[in-house]
Amino acid sequence: MNALMSYQKSLLALLPQGSAWLRDDDGKIALLMRGLAEEFARIDTRAQQLIDESLPSGVIELLERWEADYGLPDSCSSVVQTFDQRISALEQKYKLYGSQSRAFLVSLVDAYGLIANISEYKEAVFGGDFGGYFWGTDWAFVVQFDIEIPDTITDIDSTKSILECSIARILHAHKYPIFVYGGAPDGALSYNGAYLTYNGAYLTYNP
Repeated sequence: MNALMSYQKSLLALLPQGSAWLRDDDGKIALLMRGLAEEFARIDTRAQQLIDESLPSGVIELLERWEADYGLPDSCSSVVQTFDQRISALEQKYKLYGSQSRAFLVSLVDAYGLIANISEYKEAVFGGDFGGYFWGTDWAFVVQFDIEIPDTITDIDSTKSILECSIARILHAHKYPIFVYGGAPDGALSYNGAYLTYNGAYLTYNP
């Protein structure tokens, strides 16, 4: 039973008993109660919409108010954003609770509708395994994001730009974020060679 019929039935049940209060489905009294029930059903619908808007994932009408509360658009926002991009930026800000854990960083990437795996490195020390690369000191601070972009993402370049800016802004200042969208990291001069440069950072290791 939908809300309209439920309210109509409730209103008819509140009427006095007697032959003057006929409750036929097509009677005038039933139609009158149906008209009154429409407003109650409308209020019900709007109340549910308000509940839905209490979380960023359900925001439609109150998006501008949410953005004002969370300081959006910010320096990582593109000049022109689609509605979905604005929602993603809001969800990302909403999930910012101050952590550097893998789960936290993955959740931020997930807020943009992307999938991420995180790789971290450590400086090679005496007694380590032979046969691998000898990672230099700087690599101990590298956080590599291997990003999978679903086919549902249309504005890929804009999404990449906003994501990378957001991650770089919250990651500890001594760490180097590297973003990989398949293959070698963007900006790599020699990923498996003697050096790697990324966004101005110069990271070295001895192969």
